Amino acid sequence: MPFQLFGLEGLAPHGTCLLWISELFWTHAASDALISAAYASISISMILVIRKREDALLRRVGAFFAAFILVCGSSHAMDIWTLWFPDYGAQALVKVATATVSVMTAILLWPLMPRILALPSIAQLEAANTALNVEIAERRQAEVRLAAYADELKRSNRNLEQTLSRLDQTRTQLLHSEKMASLGGLVAGIAHEINTPVGNGITVASSLTELVKRFRLRIEGEAIKRSHLETFAADVEEAAGLLSTNLETAAGLVQSFKQVAADQTSSQRRRFDLGETMDEIVATLRPRFKRTSFAIEIGIPPGIVMESYPGPLGQVVTNLVTNSLLHAFEGRERGTMTLTAAMVGGERVTICYGDDGVGIPRELRERVFEPFFTTRQGSGGTGLGLHVVYNIITNVLGGSITLQSAVGEGVKFIIDVPLTAPTLVQSNA
Repeated sequence: MPFQLFGLEGLAPHGTCLLWISELFWTHAASDALISAAYASISISMILVIRKREDALLRRVGAFFAAFILVCGSSHAMDIWTLWFPDYGAQALVKVATATVSVMTAILLWPLMPRILALPSIAQLEAANTALNVEIAERRQAEVRLAAYADELKRSNRNLEQTLSRLDQTRTQLLHSEKMASLGGLVAGIAHEINTPVGNGITVASSLTELVKRFRLRIEGEAIKRSHLETFAADVEEAAGLLSTNLETAAGLVQSFKQVAADQTSSQRRRFDLGETMDEIVATLRPRFKRTSFAIEIGIPPGIVMESYPGPLGQVVTNLVTNSLLHAFEGRERGTMTLTAAMVGGERVTICYGDDGVGIPRELRERVFEPFFTTRQGSGGTGLGLHVVYNIITNVLGGSITLQSAVGEGVKFIIDVPLTAPTLVQSNA
């Protein structure tokens, strides 16, 4: 079989079939040569293309087409060879190879036709590229606008920071003004209260001076009887007692005022008894409602010792009492405020302040601690009193405050603070 397939005996070259006619012979040879060269060039170009592409589909299809075109070119090259040499067996093998590659290429091509047809055309690619360029230009314009907006936002943020800084400074000044106003009210109240025992003392002293003058005249003008001496001694003893009582009252008020004023102006941390400190604070507040039908009751047991800031704590009580006097008893002739405290777990204390006033409506309870919120705008209310209370309790004393109230049932402020205030917290109230 190999001898029959590749044997040349008895076979004539293809040129014989063409009768070796020069024009016909060379037309076939030149045409096949050009076709073979063109096929080889196409195969090489396709191989170069698929080597540069990453698309798996294109690489696979391109490789089979390159092989198909290459073997087709080989068939034409064999046609040139068989013009002179009758190697028809080799030519048959080349045609078998061409047929095999052609069939495999066809088998591969048809299932891939939907995907190949789905590939965009040149016009579509150009349109997509144009749209992409437009989108890129729009994005660049958007980036420019975004950068300008970012710059504007940065400027706005800087302006906002400056505004917030000024607002914070204003808030600090307002809080300080509120504190000084409270201290001024304390001074005025104490001064008015001290006037009573001091005035009484001056009256008693004047009476005592007049009594001594009359007794001296009696000594100089007539004989002194025992009854005169007893009467004079009794009058002097009574005057001295009255004078001593009024001076002690004034001294007590001055002492309470000194301690409370020193605490409120310095806001220094120190160790103190809660009950004693509250008694001193309330003593300085009584002149505000002494001649009214309003009263304050204190129920704080002795022995609750705190390491904290009595000044800010006194500011809290002062503001709560002032708030009650300003809001709670409007339209009422009588009212009672209460101040109690109890230890909680050995490390904390709960201070409860309340009144039996008109109470606070539900829609206002969530806003009472907001700065500048007041229902008495233009009538003496600044809206800072309870905000100062909240600020002191949370930022200075390290505690919390909650409000319980209902319309017609008064209010109760529950203050929970540690016995030992946080060491890193500085008083800024």
